[in-house]
Amino acid sequence: MCGIFGVITNGRKKPDMGALRALTLANRERGKEALGFFNSEREIFKQAVDPIDLLADSDCTDYLDRSEQSSWFIVGHTRYSTRGANVDANAHPFEYGNIIGSHNGIIDAPHNYTVDSQYLIDMLNCHDSNYQEALANDWGYWTTAWHDRAKDELFLSMHDNSCGLVKYRGAWYFSSDPDHLASSLGVRDTIVMKSGDTVSFGNDGQLKWRKKFETNMSYSYKRDYRTNGGSSKKSSSTTTAIYPAYSGTTATQDYSGVNDPDGTIKDYDAEFQTMWAEYANEYDGVGGS
Repeated sequence: MCGIFGVITNGRKKPDMGALRALTLANRERGKEALGFFNSEREIFKQAVDPIDLLADSDCTDYLDRSEQSSWFIVGHTRYSTRGANVDANAHPFEYGNIIGSHNGIIDAPHNYTVDSQYLIDMLNCHDSNYQEALANDWGYWTTAWHDRAKDELFLSMHDNSCGLVKYRGAWYFSSDPDHLASSLGVRDTIVMKSGDTVSFGNDGQLKWRKKFETNMSYSYKRDYRTNGGSSKKSSSTTTAIYPAYSGTTATQDYSGVNDPDGTIKDYDAEFQTMWAEYANEYDGVGGS
């Protein structure tokens, strides 16, 4: 599942570390295996440690304190692995050329990428942040935040996923679940991003709506797999329902063997877990988004 969140200010205003920590804890429900941050100075801090434990670590506190003093944005990510072992190197963010970023979701990446998200960030670098050219022909879904060093802009784009934005006390905050913003900040005027919505921010903290992303794929990863059974192969011209239709009710299936580090059931239905397991098994059963 994974969580992605952050705060964007202008150069004259410090980000609220209390609010960022609250969003970190809210996003822990979406991933407990690792926590990572990157900031406008392109400093990275990431470890394959439960976010609630890492937030209490002095090294993490030092990093956030430095970011508060020198950065106009900070982006965080909590990981639930789908591909790539749970080690520090596979935690988000990832950096390729001018692009550093984090990704929540799944994308069909070539096997030479340890984590599928690395492919997405690499493609954004290869296409100079032209997300339409970089990702239009890729199968998957995502909420992605990335900084382009050449442009000195932070981009946030969502496709077939979820994300909310809100301006609060002079700064912009975002989170992969819009409800996190209400629970962490106490706000009610959240902008709920629609599929394809893309925004960018400069170091003046101003939000700019960008051209809407449009996929060239004729199917939806989440719709096909989660609501109407989907197809066994994305390249097939016909569909074969290999998963039961999502009923919207609480699943009662056996969760034994699910990749769940602290022994709690994840916050989505068993059909989605079946899909996730199939995806991971394609890559020798090694768990990453």
